[in-house]
Amino acid sequence: MDRPRDYFIYIGVSIFIGVWISFIIYSFELGKDTPPLIAAKIPEKTKEFFRNLALKGSEINIDFIKKLTKRDYDNKKDYGKKSDKDFRILEDEYFIIYYHNNATELDRAHTTIESAHNAIPYLKALFGIYFYPQQVEGRKLPIYLADSREDYNQICRGMGFDPVTWSAAITHITYDNQGKSVCRGIVLSEMVYNKNGLSEIKPTLWHEMAHYIHFTAVDLTKKGYFYNWEYEGIASYFAGEIRQVPNNRGLINTIRLNAQTSNYLDSYWVGDQFYCYLKSKYGQDFVPKFIQEAYANSVSYVVKDLTKTSLDGIELDWREYCLNQTKN
Repeated sequence: MDRPRDYFIYIGVSIFIGVWISFIIYSFELGKDTPPLIAAKIPEKTKEFFRNLALKGSEINIDFIKKLTKRDYDNKKDYGKKSDKDFRILEDEYFIIYYHNNATELDRAHTTIESAHNAIPYLKALFGIYFYPQQVEGRKLPIYLADSREDYNQICRGMGFDPVTWSAAITHITYDNQGKSVCRGIVLSEMVYNKNGLSEIKPTLWHEMAHYIHFTAVDLTKKGYFYNWEYEGIASYFAGEIRQVPNNRGLINTIRLNAQTSNYLDSYWVGDQFYCYLKSKYGQDFVPKFIQEAYANSVSYVVKDLTKTSLDGIELDWREYCLNQTKN
């Protein structure tokens, strides 16, 4: 007498289980292609800060669009391939060098691509990562060589921005609202070339490549505020530029690490000396740890977390470190 009843219960349970499994599979497949309902976004105040950098004298140019697509990473869309400036191309598996057609510029292009390759292991050591093409939608890093100031200005404007008048090089990066980024290219001006048999290309190129890796690694949806000395110092430190402390005790005493430098050019030596100080105080391995933790956290937080001292406390010691250098 109970068999029909048991049969219907069995059918009902089977249907329920089937529907539930289908729902799980559907949700999994849907989740692979659709963003979360509340996606992290770059705050407007962060965008405004970076939009204003060029006005303050930065050689970093950062802009923002709603959404990056695969087309934005396609090197076929590079300014060097779309413009009428008749660029020659030196290319390998990681880089594309856009240069002009003469023997001097060809030599410069070869030095540039060699220096770019030499930077990779050192970038990985400091930043914990290098963004090879397979990690950025197949994009090779474009590097432009301008042979005159007019050419430099035209390349930068062709890429969508005006360079500062004194700049020797610039790195152009675009972010979308979700924090994904693409490097449109590094532009080296006519001032960056081989002089007297010595390469002036390496320190400038390495400085710009540090900006590229740093600003590709940071999470702008979490880290909303940067000090200008923070990122310029990282690039100068990586490039080994050794920015000298000015022999100006009054200036040194006015610098505050919890604020922007009022003169943008001071950000280079302030930041470089900050990371040199960290290396001197805590050891060489401390600096990569500091930089990498600061991808998503403020400098103040990272200082406190790693040294158990406030940024103000570090500042006093850092200032003494700088003042001691002026006595030598």
